[in-house]
Amino acid sequence: MVMWLILYDEYLATLPDPWGYFQYGWWKLGYSGILDIVFLIILVRFSKWMCRVGDKMHLSNGLLNGGNKLLP
Repeated sequence: MVMWLILYDEYLATLPDPWGYFQYGWWKLGYSGILDIVFLIILVRFSKWMCRVGDKMHLSNGLLNGGNKLLP
């Protein structure tokens, strides 16, 4: 569903004036369809990785266990 919304936005961007705001030139909508999926997967994996790193940092500082090692 999200990919259809992204591709629809890409399609609207290529409409002629006064609705469209960007002309791709050699770039095709099919290229965007492939690369948008790749970029979305990279973004989701990076977000999940950052959440895991953040959880590990909180656990190592003892913040989730009730302790606060940041204060003396």
